[in-house]
Amino acid sequence: MTQLGKLGPIFFFFMIFTPSAFAQDLKCELRSDSGKVSFIAIGRPSALKIHGKGNGATGNAIIKGLGVSGSFNFDLSTLETGMSLRDRHMKEKYLEIAKFPKAELTIVKMAIPGPLSLPSKFEKIPFEGALKLHGVEVSVQGLASVERAGDYCNGTVTFSTKIPQYGIAPPSFAGIKVADDVDVQVVFQSLLKEAP
Repeated sequence: MTQLGKLGPIFFFFMIFTPSAFAQDLKCELRSDSGKVSFIAIGRPSALKIHGKGNGATGNAIIKGLGVSGSFNFDLSTLETGMSLRDRHMKEKYLEIAKFPKAELTIVKMAIPGPLSLPSKFEKIPFEGALKLHGVEVSVQGLASVERAGDYCNGTVTFSTKIPQYGIAPPSFAGIKVADDVDVQVVFQSLLKEAP
């Protein structure tokens, strides 16, 4: 048996048990009309839940092997909480969207459990990222879920962050103050393309 013949079974074993061996590099394009961004904040002392929502995020994620990286922007002017006066206070007084119109989430570290092939669905994937808001960048950690559906990738990203870290004064409206912690959710459907 030749040396190559002897190595054949070892090579086959390596390829079968290394998921990234057949992983295709992909580019996921997020559009604002194919998703939504929402947040939940708790008011004090009433424990009132303030639920805000806006358009989807835009940007690109790159999947190389099993690693995921990317950067996404969100237009803060699209946020609504169901009360126009509160929305105006939020955007003009606290977020100051005239100076800081967008929030940006960058994925710093994330790995999917296997190739994003058909069919594939992965839930509660931990990630590390950075959120830039109000001109300040803060490290965040959260969970992501992704599912391949034809030429599209559907997914949800969730994380929590603290308002004071961004140099934003503690928001209050009609005698109700908003707690420091805010839960953020990004829902998206992105077109999958072969990465360049």
